[in-house]
Amino acid sequence: MFSLNSMIYGYSKLYGAQSALNLFDQMHKRDVVSWNMIISILSKHGNIMKKLGMFIRMCYQGFKTNSITYANVLCASTSVDF
Repeated sequence: MFSLNSMIYGYSKLYGAQSALNLFDQMHKRDVVSWNMIISILSKHGNIMKKLGMFIRMCYQGFKTNSITYANVLCASTSVDF
């Protein structure tokens, strides 16, 4: 799992958030670290609404959230214009 999470991060640095998201979507196994990483990557690349959507998707698929997840989501919600 560690190597896949590292690849997601590397893809985001080399090819951008969309490439990282494509790799994430191809993963068969995900953990809370994978979810937190993709949520953080989307935020850093300015994809705030996608980030919030990923959080909803994470919860819908039954993954347990942690304090890192909530910190990422709270940061995103402060920068969204409703």
